[in-house]
Amino acid sequence: VVLAGGVQVLHQPHQASAPEAPREKPVIESVGPITDRFLEAYLAERAIPLHLARRYLQEITYRVGDRSFRALAFGNDAGGYEIRNPGFKGTLGTKDITYLVENPGRADASVFEGAFDFLSALAYYGRERPKSNVLVLNSVGMVDRAIVLLSDRGITKLSVYLDHDHAGEHAVTRLREGGPWEFSDESGLYLGYKDMNDFLVK
Repeated sequence: VVLAGGVQVLHQPHQASAPEAPREKPVIESVGPITDRFLEAYLAERAIPLHLARRYLQEITYRVGDRSFRALAFGNDAGGYEIRNPGFKGTLGTKDITYLVENPGRADASVFEGAFDFLSALAYYGRERPKSNVLVLNSVGMVDRAIVLLSDRGITKLSVYLDHDHAGEHAVTRLREGGPWEFSDESGLYLGYKDMNDFLVK
């Protein structure tokens, strides 16, 4: 699918009866500052200020076969990228969490499911940078990995901003019970909304 401005979205049609053809491995062509105006417009639709996005996200161009794609990229701790554009969300490279040491002298951390939720919190509170260190799960399936890292980092206070759904609630329980830290579930801030970004947009 080709969107306005040439931004392409990878789409795999569903074939119930035929075996799936082997997928070509994506090849990263470039990673740099966000300059594409259609990605900038997408950020505006999600209520993410451009200056915050440019601080924590990058613009990535990658190729699958003979087709090129552009997306926003958020680096993870395994050297991979969590990528997103108006029609696609996925990972290039290895899936992992992202731990941002924003305040090395502090033993507190805030946990978010995705980069957009993290940036939404900064926008909502009117901050250029977070007061605490930040852990972005990039998937609630990474919660056990997160618990190990937070324990190793000696975190003693945890503030959690996860989705209002079953997976988010399960992850909240795991994080609450996973360590000796003082725990605060901040999802009441956006009660009635799916997540922090949905709250900010609406």
